[in-house]
Amino acid sequence: MRDITYTPKQKGKVPLIAVTACTVVLVVCAVMMMLGIGKDLIWQALFLVAAGVLTFFYVRYFSITYTYTISLEHHTFLVVQQKGRRLTTLCNLDLAGLYLVRPYTIADDDSASQENRYSYCASFHPQESALLFFDDGERKVSVRVETDEFFMEQLLAVAGQNTYLEE
Repeated sequence: MRDITYTPKQKGKVPLIAVTACTVVLVVCAVMMMLGIGKDLIWQALFLVAAGVLTFFYVRYFSITYTYTISLEHHTFLVVQQKGRRLTTLCNLDLAGLYLVRPYTIADDDSASQENRYSYCASFHPQESALLFFDDGERKVSVRVETDEFFMEQLLAVAGQNTYLEE
C-alpha cells in the first residue's frame, strides 16, 4: 500500500508584507540611531520590537513546512514539520479514530472546545483548510490542516469508512 502525502505551499501576502515592513523599520531605526536623530532609546525599542516580529513571521511562515501523510499501510495520519534539516513528527493519530472531516469555517474560531485543537497550517489564515476529528476512546482531538481537492477526497474517503464512530 502506498502513502498519500500533501505538503501545502505558503499562500497569502500578509507574512511577506509583515517581513518587508519590519525590514524597512529596522533599516530606518538603524539609520536614525547612526545619525543621532531623536532619542536613541525610542529607536532601540522600536528596533527590538520590529526584530521580534520579523523573527516570528520568518520562522513561522517561511522556514517551516508541514507534510501530511495518510499511511494506509500503518493506518495512521501523520503531520511532520520540517525546519531546515530537522524533521519532527507533530501528530501521529490512528485512522480508525477519524470520524469526521469537514471544511474549516470562521465560526470554528469561536468554538467552545478548543482545548484539544491543533492547527498545522503553512499559510496565514488559509482559505482551503479542513478540520479532522479523531476519537481514540480517551479524548477527542481536532486537527486543522490545509488541503487541496485530491487530499480532501482522500480524507473524506477514510472518514467515510469510520462512520460507526460518528455521534
